[in-house]
Amino acid sequence: MIQLTSPLELRGRVSPSRILFGPHVTNLGRRNCFTDRHAAYYAARAKGGAGIVVLEQACVHSSDQPYELAPHTWADGFEKSLTLVGRAVQANGALVIASLGHSGGQATGALSQRAVLAPSPFQEVATREVAKAAEIEEIEEIVDGFRSAAAMAVRAGLDGVEVNAGQHSLVRQFLSGLTNSRSDGYGGDDEGRARFAREVVAAVREGLGGDRILGLRLCVDEFAPWAGITPDMGVALARALTAGGDVDYLLVTRGGPYSLNRTQPGGFIAEPRDEALIARVRAAISSATAVFAQGGIADIEVAAALVDGGTADGVEMTRALIADENLPAHLRAGRPDLIRPCLLCNQDCQVRGGANNIVSCIHNPAAGHEAEAEFSGSVPVGRRRRVLVVGAGPAGLEAARVAASLGHAVEVWDAGSEPGGAVRLIAGAPTRERYLAAVKWRVARLRALGVEIHTNRVATLDDLLASDADRIILATGARPRDPSFGGVRIEGGRPPVFTHRDVLAAVWAPSLQAALDGGGPVVVFDLVDDFSGPSAAEVLAARLPGIQVLLVTPEHFVGAAYLPQGGLPDLRLRLHAARVQMLPEHSFVRGGDSTLVFRRHYRAEETRIEDVAALVVCDREEPDDHLFHAAMAAGLPAECIGDALAPRRIIDAVLEGGRAARQLGLVRATTKPVSGPLAGVGEAVTSPEKTR
Repeated sequence: MIQLTSPLELRGRVSPSRILFGPHVTNLGRRNCFTDRHAAYYAARAKGGAGIVVLEQACVHSSDQPYELAPHTWADGFEKSLTLVGRAVQANGALVIASLGHSGGQATGALSQRAVLAPSPFQEVATREVAKAAEIEEIEEIVDGFRSAAAMAVRAGLDGVEVNAGQHSLVRQFLSGLTNSRSDGYGGDDEGRARFAREVVAAVREGLGGDRILGLRLCVDEFAPWAGITPDMGVALARALTAGGDVDYLLVTRGGPYSLNRTQPGGFIAEPRDEALIARVRAAISSATAVFAQGGIADIEVAAALVDGGTADGVEMTRALIADENLPAHLRAGRPDLIRPCLLCNQDCQVRGGANNIVSCIHNPAAGHEAEAEFSGSVPVGRRRRVLVVGAGPAGLEAARVAASLGHAVEVWDAGSEPGGAVRLIAGAPTRERYLAAVKWRVARLRALGVEIHTNRVATLDDLLASDADRIILATGARPRDPSFGGVRIEGGRPPVFTHRDVLAAVWAPSLQAALDGGGPVVVFDLVDDFSGPSAAEVLAARLPGIQVLLVTPEHFVGAAYLPQGGLPDLRLRLHAARVQMLPEHSFVRGGDSTLVFRRHYRAEETRIEDVAALVVCDREEPDDHLFHAAMAAGLPAECIGDALAPRRIIDAVLEGGRAARQLGLVRATTKPVSGPLAGVGEAVTSPEKTR
């Protein structure tokens, strides 16, 4: 792993490590310029040891409007904002690179109110928008836009520029037969399709001059062999585009319009990398051009193996650095155990869309919010308090970790046999094993801080009254609600009704096992459209081979919640492989005598399923807050967080847990909990451990 944190020289400039923080949508911008929030976000990764920080991609031509807050090189004040961010990164030791690109047909005309440009009038897969074929004059303008933007990066003092020829890229669209059917000099054959890319690389080098770094993010496999870029073509393109010596590093990517989920693969893809293909690229081009690997690389063991084995000269670890900005520093210090692991969940780090959510991390909510006082690392501690945390799910564990790191005396009780709460159920579902790392990391930190977690400890009001805690933080989680509230009523108790918690449990309860031993079909009725329904169906199909499993939902299609994270194609493949029968657009009508009746939407027809062994209802949950209300009625200094407050996501639980701990210095022991951010409140002192 020493090689991973060793320097790398690029065109006379030295990157302090071989770990690259890649370009990605942040929605931290304002008026299509970079901001102080960008500066704080990138500076934290530079300070944490990233060798190269590549900024969010900036559009080089006014025909490109991919999302509302995208940086625009022609915007008023853009160059000044670029200078601001560049200096912040360089002051913390990393090289800073501007990402330049044009989204082409993968942009949207809804924002620009103009037709999007592409090599040919193809229909974009995601938006269904048909592009306008770029005229020669427009192509020349775009090339000049790359040249001018590169010169701007030089004036702003940056170390170089990266050209995007990967996902969301007009350059890739020209290179690919999927999207380029031109018959002029910019199409027709491989050489013609590569002309635009060659012109862009040459223009950027001209704008940069001879002393700045030029990187190229190149797609070498679109997973569309009928017309797209294949691995053989990708290797040839890498060789051709780097042959002139203008390109200092080549970053190998995969994925195209039909395989967006392969560009930033989540944990739902078992083998996200193709090391053999990266090695082929490395062997095909000059050693003077560094090769960076990319694609689901979140574990340092994998990254180190790629570099130590000579497969690549460096690795992009963007999501891993969002999860822990200090990953390289921990590695360099010989403390890989301190690294907050990336879950590869593709949730809060994937924010390209109309909601304009700010980039963050499911279990590091400080990511993207570094400029806010709440996460500055200096918090009001106040006097040392005795803190009792009830519940060892993400909220309780984070509250205990942060409180202990601030010097408070902390004790944790949990009713389960192991800490983790609902996350342990999540981690038991197919492809979601990595979620358990959110628990294991916090448990390890608590152990290092000397905090004991008492499992199999069911708390009562009498226990709370008998405790000597100055503050009681209740993170007791959520509980399934009665299925009848979701409209599910079974006459006579047949078939028996269970929840996704019953199915995802490591050991099935005897009642569930007995019901399933009957051999009849099992119906999963998904009312919430999150991970629980499909996961329950997968587990049942795997553990009950030969038994029919039906996944029924009122939604228009199964697995819609998986779509934003890119996991839907792989989910559907797994469900089909497991022979799970999917029935979307079905509402529950009645049940009884081992028969279930559903009605298909938009039709009068009913679907009857007979001899059902069990019905698994996946419905929203409700707060398990009875202990909190009892504590408040008794006048105890209690606070409710996480799912016990309102069942939501892991990031909400972690955020509330950390906030409850940081607020210990703001409240008296007998007051009700303070709500809201900590900005500007209290006397700031340096905490023993930066809580992020």
